[in-house]
Amino acid sequence: MVGPKLFFIPLRPLKFKVVKVLDEFNIPFSGLKQGFHSFDFEVNNKFFACFENSEISDGKLKAEIEMERKSVLLLLDIKIHGTVIVMCDRCGDDFEMPLEGNQSLVVKLGNDEGEADEDIIYLSHKDSEINVAHMIYETIILALPYHRKHPDGKCNAEALKKIKLFSSEEIEKPETIDPRWDALKQLKFKKK
Repeated sequence: MVGPKLFFIPLRPLKFKVVKVLDEFNIPFSGLKQGFHSFDFEVNNKFFACFENSEISDGKLKAEIEMERKSVLLLLDIKIHGTVIVMCDRCGDDFEMPLEGNQSLVVKLGNDEGEADEDIIYLSHKDSEINVAHMIYETIILALPYHRKHPDGKCNAEALKKIKLFSSEEIEKPETIDPRWDALKQLKFKKK
Protein backbone atom coordinates (compact mmCIF):
# COMPACT_ATOMS: atom_id res chain seq x y z
CA MET A 1 0.00 0.00 0.00
CA VAL A 2 1.35 3.37 -0.97
CA GLY A 3 0.68 6.26 1.39
CA PRO A 4 -0.02 9.84 0.39
CA LYS A 5 2.81 11.76 -1.15
CA LEU A 6 4.33 14.24 1.23
CA PHE A 7 5.99 17.31 -0.09
CA PHE A 8 9.02 18.57 1.71
CA ILE A 9 9.56 22.29 1.47
CA PRO A 10 13.04 23.18 2.67
CA LEU A 11 13.09 26.11 5.07
CA ARG A 12 16.83 26.55 4.93
CA PRO A 13 16.84 29.48 2.44
CA LEU A 14 14.39 31.40 4.62
CA LYS A 15 16.40 30.66 7.76
CA PHE A 16 19.61 31.67 6.00
CA LYS A 17 17.97 34.93 4.96
CA VAL A 18 16.85 35.62 8.54
CA VAL A 19 20.30 34.89 9.92
CA LYS A 20 21.87 37.17 7.33
CA VAL A 21 19.52 40.04 8.24
CA LEU A 22 20.13 39.60 11.96
CA ASP A 23 23.90 39.32 11.46
CA GLU A 24 23.88 43.07 10.82
CA PHE A 25 23.17 43.46 14.55
CA ASN A 26 26.40 41.82 15.74
CA ILE A 27 28.73 43.86 17.95
CA PRO A 28 32.29 42.53 18.06
CA PHE A 29 33.53 43.33 21.57
CA SER A 30 36.71 41.25 21.90
CA GLY A 31 38.99 43.86 20.35
CA LEU A 32 37.40 46.87 22.04
CA LYS A 33 39.22 48.76 24.76
CA GLN A 34 37.59 49.26 28.11
CA GLY A 35 35.38 52.33 28.13
CA PHE A 36 32.37 53.66 26.25
CA HIS A 37 31.47 52.74 22.66
CA SER A 38 28.46 53.75 20.53
CA PHE A 39 26.63 51.75 17.85
CA ASP A 40 23.70 52.73 15.62
CA PHE A 41 21.34 50.33 13.87
CA GLU A 42 18.50 50.88 11.40
CA VAL A 43 15.38 48.80 12.09
CA ASN A 44 12.90 48.24 9.24
CA ASN A 45 10.43 45.69 7.83
CA LYS A 46 13.19 43.13 7.08
CA PHE A 47 14.05 43.16 10.78
CA PHE A 48 10.44 42.60 11.90
CA ALA A 49 9.97 39.80 9.34
CA CYS A 50 12.60 37.79 11.24
CA PHE A 51 10.37 37.51 14.31
CA GLU A 52 7.40 35.14 14.15
CA ASN A 53 3.99 36.49 15.18
CA SER A 54 5.32 40.02 15.57
CA GLU A 55 2.72 42.62 16.53
CA ILE A 56 4.56 45.07 14.30
CA SER A 57 4.28 44.67 10.55
CA ASP A 58 6.67 47.43 9.54
CA GLY A 59 8.55 50.35 10.95
CA LYS A 60 11.39 52.79 10.59
CA LEU A 61 13.34 53.00 13.80
CA LYS A 62 16.82 53.89 14.87
CA ALA A 63 18.42 51.92 17.67
CA GLU A 64 21.29 53.63 19.46
CA ILE A 65 23.38 51.47 21.75
CA GLU A 66 25.80 52.94 24.25
CA MET A 67 28.07 50.15 25.50
CA GLU A 68 30.48 50.37 28.40
CA ARG A 69 33.16 47.69 28.08
CA LYS A 70 34.63 46.50 31.37
CA SER A 71 36.98 43.58 32.02
CA VAL A 72 34.23 40.97 32.52
CA LEU A 73 31.08 43.02 31.86
CA LEU A 74 29.32 44.79 29.03
CA LEU A 75 26.80 47.41 30.14
CA LEU A 76 24.34 48.12 27.33
CA ASP A 77 21.98 51.08 27.18
CA ILE A 78 19.58 50.67 24.24
CA LYS A 79 17.51 53.63 23.01
CA ILE A 80 15.05 53.37 20.16
CA HIS A 81 13.03 56.05 18.37
CA GLY A 82 11.03 56.24 15.17
CA THR A 83 7.68 54.96 13.93
CA VAL A 84 6.06 51.52 13.68
CA ILE A 85 3.02 50.20 11.82
CA VAL A 86 0.56 48.53 14.22
CA MET A 87 -3.12 47.62 14.21
CA CYS A 88 -5.57 50.04 15.81
CA ASP A 89 -7.43 48.50 18.78
CA ARG A 90 -10.59 50.48 17.93
CA CYS A 91 -11.12 50.05 14.18
CA GLY A 92 -8.65 47.30 13.20
CA ASP A 93 -6.83 49.33 10.52
CA ASP A 94 -3.05 49.59 10.45
CA PHE A 95 -1.56 52.97 11.29
CA GLU A 96 1.80 54.60 11.82
CA MET A 97 2.58 55.24 15.48
CA PRO A 98 5.57 57.15 16.89
CA LEU A 99 7.58 55.09 19.35
CA GLU A 100 10.38 55.74 21.83
CA GLY A 101 11.85 53.44 24.43
CA ASN A 102 14.97 52.43 26.27
CA GLN A 103 16.36 49.50 28.19
CA SER A 104 19.55 48.79 30.10
CA LEU A 105 21.14 45.34 30.12
CA VAL A 106 24.13 43.69 31.77
CA VAL A 107 26.16 41.09 29.89
CA LYS A 108 28.64 39.06 31.93
CA LEU A 109 31.56 37.47 30.13
CA GLY A 110 32.47 34.02 31.38
CA ASN A 111 30.71 30.71 31.65
CA ASP A 112 29.25 30.78 35.16
CA GLU A 113 27.00 27.75 35.02
CA GLY A 114 26.13 27.82 38.70
CA GLU A 115 24.57 31.27 38.50
CA ALA A 116 21.14 32.07 37.11
CA ASP A 117 19.81 35.59 36.97
CA GLU A 118 17.15 36.92 34.63
CA ASP A 119 18.67 40.41 34.73
CA ILE A 120 22.08 39.29 33.47
CA ILE A 121 22.95 37.76 30.09
CA TYR A 122 25.90 35.34 30.23
CA LEU A 123 28.38 34.81 27.41
CA SER A 124 31.18 32.28 27.19
CA HIS A 125 34.85 33.31 27.22
CA LYS A 126 34.95 31.91 23.67
CA ASP A 127 32.44 34.49 22.39
CA SER A 128 33.92 37.47 20.61
CA GLU A 129 30.71 39.25 19.57
CA ILE A 130 27.16 39.71 20.75
CA ASN A 131 24.05 39.88 18.60
CA VAL A 132 21.74 42.62 19.92
CA ALA A 133 18.79 41.99 17.54
CA HIS A 134 16.63 40.26 20.16
CA MET A 135 17.50 42.92 22.72
CA ILE A 136 16.44 45.66 20.30
CA TYR A 137 13.23 43.78 19.45
CA GLU A 138 12.44 43.34 23.15
CA THR A 139 13.01 47.07 23.76
CA ILE A 140 10.62 47.93 20.92
CA ILE A 141 7.91 45.54 22.15
CA LEU A 142 8.22 46.84 25.73
CA ALA A 143 7.87 50.41 24.43
CA LEU A 144 4.54 49.69 22.74
CA PRO A 145 1.64 51.24 24.64
CA TYR A 146 -1.00 48.93 26.07
CA HIS A 147 -3.74 50.59 23.98
CA ARG A 148 -2.82 51.23 20.37
CA LYS A 149 -5.28 53.47 18.59
CA HIS A 150 -5.45 56.17 15.97
CA PRO A 151 -5.48 59.76 17.21
CA ASP A 152 -9.06 60.93 17.83
CA GLY A 153 -11.02 61.33 14.61
CA LYS A 154 -8.61 59.28 12.47
CA CYS A 155 -10.21 55.82 12.88
CA ASN A 156 -12.01 54.09 10.02
CA ALA A 157 -15.54 55.47 10.45
CA GLU A 158 -17.15 52.63 8.48
CA ALA A 159 -15.56 49.99 10.74
CA LEU A 160 -16.62 51.88 13.88
CA LYS A 161 -20.24 52.01 12.63
CA LYS A 162 -20.26 48.24 12.04
CA ILE A 163 -18.73 47.54 15.44
CA LYS A 164 -21.34 49.72 17.12
CA LEU A 165 -24.15 48.04 15.16
CA PHE A 166 -23.03 44.51 16.05
CA SER A 167 -22.32 45.31 19.69
CA SER A 168 -25.76 46.92 20.20
CA GLU A 169 -27.51 43.92 18.61
CA GLU A 170 -25.78 41.44 20.90
CA ILE A 171 -26.67 43.20 24.14
CA GLU A 172 -30.23 42.49 25.13
CA LYS A 173 -31.48 43.96 28.36
CA PRO A 174 -33.81 41.76 30.42
CA GLU A 175 -37.41 42.92 30.51
CA THR A 176 -38.03 41.82 34.08
CA ILE A 177 -35.77 41.41 37.05
CA ASP A 178 -35.52 37.98 38.63
CA PRO A 179 -37.59 38.06 41.86
CA ARG A 180 -34.81 36.32 43.79
CA TRP A 181 -32.82 39.55 43.65
CA ASP A 182 -35.64 41.42 45.41
CA ALA A 183 -35.07 39.33 48.54
CA LEU A 184 -31.46 40.54 48.69
CA LYS A 185 -32.63 44.17 48.77
CA GLN A 186 -34.31 43.46 52.11
CA LEU A 187 -31.03 42.52 53.83
CA LYS A 188 -29.70 45.06 56.31
CA PHE A 189 -26.12 45.07 57.54
CA LYS A 190 -24.94 46.43 60.88
CA LYS A 191 -22.08 48.91 60.79
CA LYS A 192 -19.15 48.08 63.02
